Amino acid sequence: MSLIKYKSEENLEAAKLLNDNKKFTSSVHCSYYAVLQIMKYALNEKCHISYEKQNEPKDKDSHIYIRDEILYQLRSIQTKESIKRSFDAAKALRRKADYLEDEIEDVDSLGMYEQADALIKKIKKEFVL
Repeated sequence: MSLIKYKSEENLEAAKLLNDNKKFTSSVHCSYYAVLQIMKYALNEKCHISYEKQNEPKDKDSHIYIRDEILYQLRSIQTKESIKRSFDAAKALRRKADYLEDEIEDVDSLGMYEQADALIKKIKKEFVL
């Protein structure tokens, strides 16, 4: 198994454990990175965009580059919009959790975990992972 795919699975599992232990800020962080890592895995395995290329400096935020490459590969406008909306919301909450003085509530953390789980399943389905 790819190490990036394994890290994604481990981060999602960690997010659940962190939620269970009321570590909501860290749970949000792990949920977000579980999604980002499965996106990176999909691009490497199914779109032949190597991890090295994905990590090269870009004119835009590297996470937005990953999101945009995923969206470019999809055919359904509805799926693109759904993934974009979910990813952007997850990114915003992760930034809040990591960089702002705002408290992360249990409802936000659990919602993020559920959203990440659903998004990962959708990406796996779309890219046949």
